[in-house]
Amino acid sequence: MRRPVRRYWGTPRDAAVRPVVPWRGRLARFVRLAGAALGAAALLVGADRALHVATTSPAFAVRAVQVEGAVHEDPEQLAAATGARGANVFRLDLAAVRERLLARPWVADASVRRVVPDTLVVRVLERTPVARWQRAGGEALVDGAGVVVAEGAEAARFEVPRIEGAEDAAALALAAATVQALREAAPQLHAALRRLEVTGPQGMTLHAEGQPPVLVSGPDSVDEVVGWLEHGAALGRQLGPVRQVDARWRDRLFVRPDEG
Repeated sequence: MRRPVRRYWGTPRDAAVRPVVPWRGRLARFVRLAGAALGAAALLVGADRALHVATTSPAFAVRAVQVEGAVHEDPEQLAAATGARGANVFRLDLAAVRERLLARPWVADASVRRVVPDTLVVRVLERTPVARWQRAGGEALVDGAGVVVAEGAEAARFEVPRIEGAEDAAALALAAATVQALREAAPQLHAALRRLEVTGPQGMTLHAEGQPPVLVSGPDSVDEVVGWLEHGAALGRQLGPVRQVDARWRDRLFVRPDEG
């Protein structure tokens, strides 16, 4: 059945004309549009209500803080440092929680995630202690970057080499980095190392059990130290007892025999 069309007076007979839309069709289209609008409004209202419930209901308050990766730090103290218990799990600022964890001496890095409905999961990466720094106020435990992680009695319980003569942060960082490099490249010497003495801006002396004093300039001297460990026995047979080893020069190793 052809739909009726509306033609106005004076319109040419071959001109395109607009079909006449029955009023029932217009009403049906209006009802569909109105229904869609009401549905969207209902969804928005429902979403807003759900958000309100999620961010205010006691059911979503943090009750458990799970700490992973803690070896030297007390997990319960780390959990308390988050300040998360009792807070809404959705409103919790995870970035702020991470910053509070990074302020802890032992924590080098941390990740935080929420587990609905009431749990916060924390994973920390702790610093590795490499030396005890001898300073005027007593001993402090430091990592490979010279960051202090413990002091006093807590530092004394770690069996690690001692750094002496580091008067400022730059000297301490260089000395700590040297011990860290030895720990990775020359574990045999590191195990025997008792102290590292800072003697100047670019001068340090390694004092290890069963070894003569070894002069180094920093982590860059580690390759030369490894060379000494590999050839020291042969040099000792040729030169006799060795008084001192100088490993401060790239690709060179100076050995001072014992003049006595």
